Amino acid sequence: MRIDPSTRLGSWLMSLGSRLAGLVVHAVAWTCRYRVVAGAAHLEAILAAGRPVIVCLWHNRAILGTPFLRDRILRRGLPMTLMVSQSSDGELLARFVVRQGAGVVRGSSTRGGRQALRGALRAILDEGASPIVVPDGPLGPVYRFKPGALQMARLTGAPIVLLGFAAKRAKVLGSWDRLRLPWPFTRIAVAVGAPEAIERDLSPATLEARRSALEERLVALDRLAEEAVGASDPTEPGRPLDSPVE
Repeated sequence: MRIDPSTRLGSWLMSLGSRLAGLVVHAVAWTCRYRVVAGAAHLEAILAAGRPVIVCLWHNRAILGTPFLRDRILRRGLPMTLMVSQSSDGELLARFVVRQGAGVVRGSSTRGGRQALRGALRAILDEGASPIVVPDGPLGPVYRFKPGALQMARLTGAPIVLLGFAAKRAKVLGSWDRLRLPWPFTRIAVAVGAPEAIERDLSPATLEARRSALEERLVALDRLAEEAVGASDPTEPGRPLDSPVE
């Protein structure tokens, strides 16, 4: 069912939905044990510098990553903003993000892309905020690193920081990205990549090579996190979608 947020009922439902999403994130934050298994020094250096970075994680790790981004980055003093689509689902997400204390830029690679890029550039250059980018969103293909984050990095000088996440046990939903919903009281590993600057004047071939390399490194960080908790990737062919990640 499509919800129209411009109506009184739609606005109420959106507000209720954002509150329920907040309860889920709070439950994950309170019951799950997060541990940075690689790149802890990178994270501390980023926080100490206090300068904007472009944070990238895969779409299917968003629920795993949200409590970490909020508690270990945003609440430690680094402002953050999330790129959110202009759909009704995006409106729900936008309300949830604002409740967590982050900013919102509306638009995505499939709708309002130029507007989203301009908003992200303003957030970095004018507000000193760090955009959170899901480079394979909003509709995939899964694990395909789209070039939006590279364009932001080229135009602003803000480096890209890759974050890998894995849960010891998780429910894997049947969505296009096989979204992970961690079970309560499970372990969640985090792998942080080194900040990577993208030069402004790159040839199309070089830019594509950098995009491909970032794609491979982000997958590798997820694999590193999975190894730390004894998990595996349920998107691999032949693995049942409701298998626990363990």
